Amino acid sequence: MGVKKSMGKLTTVLFLACFLSLRLLGQAPSLQIEHSVKVEFPTQAGYDYTVYSTTDPNQQSGWKPLGLISHATGEKATFFYETNPDQKVFFRVEGEPSSDKPAPARSATVIPITKLSTGQTPGFYDLAEALGETPVGGAYRLVVPMGVEDYVIHLPHPSSDGYLGIELQLSLWKPGNSFGSGNVILRVPTRDGQAYEENKLVDNASQTLAGEVTVMEYTQSSGNRKAVINLFNDSTASDPSGGQWVVSLSGKGGGGNAIAHQWEGKSLSLQNADGNWGEFVDLSGPQGPVGPQGIAGPQGIPGTQGIQGPEGPIGPQGEKGSRGDQGPKGETGSQGPPGSVTANGIEIELADSVMRESWSNKVLRNKNFTGIAMYQGPLRGDGAYIGFTDFGDPEFMITNSDFSGSSFRGGGIYSGCRDCKFIGCTFLDFDFWEGWSDDFDYFINCNFQGAKFQLSPGVSDFLNYDHLLFENCIMPDGSRYSGRGLP
Repeated sequence: MGVKKSMGKLTTVLFLACFLSLRLLGQAPSLQIEHSVKVEFPTQAGYDYTVYSTTDPNQQSGWKPLGLISHATGEKATFFYETNPDQKVFFRVEGEPSSDKPAPARSATVIPITKLSTGQTPGFYDLAEALGETPVGGAYRLVVPMGVEDYVIHLPHPSSDGYLGIELQLSLWKPGNSFGSGNVILRVPTRDGQAYEENKLVDNASQTLAGEVTVMEYTQSSGNRKAVINLFNDSTASDPSGGQWVVSLSGKGGGGNAIAHQWEGKSLSLQNADGNWGEFVDLSGPQGPVGPQGIAGPQGIPGTQGIQGPEGPIGPQGEKGSRGDQGPKGETGSQGPPGSVTANGIEIELADSVMRESWSNKVLRNKNFTGIAMYQGPLRGDGAYIGFTDFGDPEFMITNSDFSGSSFRGGGIYSGCRDCKFIGCTFLDFDFWEGWSDDFDYFINCNFQGAKFQLSPGVSDFLNYDHLLFENCIMPDGSRYSGRGLP
């Protein structure tokens, strides 16, 4: 199904105030003048259009759905959006072909379905940021990234004004791979975002208050998974404790008699009363006897031409032919862009640097350093890194390398850096080894312009960037800085 995107034309509409002198039943009516934005965009007949808005287009998960136009007629679409005079608002329109026939008129029992923007931050998704402060009840589809790591969905705090008493449905789709599929967990951050709440979730399956609810459990199966979760905010403005989110998942209890279970091929496991899972039991029976030969069926019609098969193996080497005349020298081609070679999803250049402990004089732009520990220098005979004790030797520092635009998450840099570029890099929960020397995490003449140093909620309890030493470095705001810790 094709998708077309277009930006609506924005026209500011100012409502002019008029002072009217009217008398109606002895009272003068009051006029309320509002500032709004008029949004127009062309449509194509037979398409559905979803309109989104945000105040920060650079934040991928900040787009909030405004509404749906079904079965457009091809005429120009127009709507008004209330805003402040000095506020910048950005709009986005997504279109897709409608079904063959217009949908019947919705009744009060039909739930609108909205597709959420895909989250970009590894490891968690901020649902409150995606829905905004004034959400609309209904069903929301979300694609969970592939991987075996845990993925946490942050729910809005149940005491938020726009969410009191609201009921939502989350339709989660998680693709699998050959390594299996990790847990998907619901959690509620505190109002200040520095930790997680302990009792703001009600696990309807176990009928208990909880700090987290796992809605998709880890499995070694490579198949795709889908689950629909019902979320009811059992909160009112008068609740002194702020209320809770009630989480119900089909097949895990919550008022019915169904027993929670999971399949692995033809084997079934049931969940015990204490919450633990029982052993998998193979439900396939023994191999039955071979049945009698059936009569031959009628000749089928020829099938369609199949796709071309894979290339066959190389044949034996033929006899060497006579040497031909040398052809004319061709023109020198243009320099191609730097490429990357991968094997099983791992870039060979990164794997080579890890194995050789060699990171100097490299151009490794826009790479993913997730989980990579970066050491510079060979090992001593006792297995320790020489760079830990001979920090001043340039051989054991990372020098003259360009890591611009790369993402560093969950790993660490365990050698000093000199004359390196980290322009536009993102450091998320990244470790810089404090080592046995105060000068170990040392950056000399390095460029961090536009870089981001971030810590996830709870990680800052045991990890920080205060021990880093900078000498004559360009910091994220463009200033030049020497000192300990981020300015």
